[in-house]
Amino acid sequence: IVIGLLVVGCGKKQSTNTNDGNSTPEKPAKQKEVKETPSKGEDKNSTTAKTIKDLTLEEVEKIAAQPHQPILNNPQLIKAVLKVGVWESVFKYEFPETSKKAPSSVLERKTIKKIKHVHGKYVVIETRLPGVKVFTEVLSYDRQANVMHSTGVSAKGSLSRMVGVLNSKTRTIKWKSVPTENDPRDAEITITCAEDGLSAQLQGRTRTHREGTLLATFTGELKRIGDLPDIDSNSNQVKSVHNARIISQSLRLKNGKYSANSWCDDIKNKADVRDVNQWIFLCPQLPQSDELYGKIQKARAANTNPKDLWFNVSHYALNSRLSGKSPLEAMRGVDGELVTVFECDLGWNGTGGLDDALKYMDKYELEKIAVAQGSSARRYTREQLKKLTW
Repeated sequence: IVIGLLVVGCGKKQSTNTNDGNSTPEKPAKQKEVKETPSKGEDKNSTTAKTIKDLTLEEVEKIAAQPHQPILNNPQLIKAVLKVGVWESVFKYEFPETSKKAPSSVLERKTIKKIKHVHGKYVVIETRLPGVKVFTEVLSYDRQANVMHSTGVSAKGSLSRMVGVLNSKTRTIKWKSVPTENDPRDAEITITCAEDGLSAQLQGRTRTHREGTLLATFTGELKRIGDLPDIDSNSNQVKSVHNARIISQSLRLKNGKYSANSWCDDIKNKADVRDVNQWIFLCPQLPQSDELYGKIQKARAANTNPKDLWFNVSHYALNSRLSGKSPLEAMRGVDGELVTVFECDLGWNGTGGLDDALKYMDKYELEKIAVAQGSSARRYTREQLKKLTW
């Protein structure tokens, strides 16, 4: 039996849905789409009574293949979430004497789970045994009903679904499986998370759906053991570094000085739109960029004038040290390369410094951000940022 784990946790004041795996073994048979129905007394026309669309197997695989992209703060969720990263889980399953397993047998299993965010709204959890991916799960949050929805895919391609109810006061989420004709089992999982978001405790059970016969009980513990592999966020980080470098190289001077009030406008008004355009000012690490990319693509398809493709949105900021100074004045007393442009959502013509960069990383749970120093740029961690010349 391979039991994936659904995990929502608690930690910092940031709120996102971060949960993990699924819970019961599935049969690789075709499964009918299960729709939620409103309970008695619910208005059939209300938002909460509407069916929540379940992801298909193809959609789960497509979402899971995307790079990490952080979820924005969500006050409706638990006061924090199990952090994005690599987790170790240890489960202990107990099977009753009536089970087909050995009488009162106990099975212990250790797995590795990778948690990431996709498109700014999904939580993706991959569960692995040594060298083998055994379960992939995608979770989403229904704001109207205040519930989580999970769609999981086993290594054999079987779908399973669960619904979770959040309790921010107790830092728990209670998951319940959605039985199907081909997998008529009920699974219940309760997860309680540590305040720092770095560990969680789990307990649950599985029963037959019709007879209610107990199949197994299980307990589990999760601990975060590391960051996401660099490959998961590498693509977007590399693109962001490219953007920062192009913007830094395109900085314009007014009367020989940097203008804090119009530096983005100065680039926009003088740039060749084939080389520097609104796209360059959008950071691919941020979830809100997807919608803006879509608007640009639609406008291009409609043959819109390139000069009209600017939304005056910038996810990059000018180092405030440069404001109102000439390059020589800015470099006076500086030992080393000075930061010129850095990844940060301070708005159009925004300026700032190290504190803003660190707050930005906390807000979006980023491991690295792009920083330009003159005509060069690269990715930096929090600790590396502190050693730069601002």
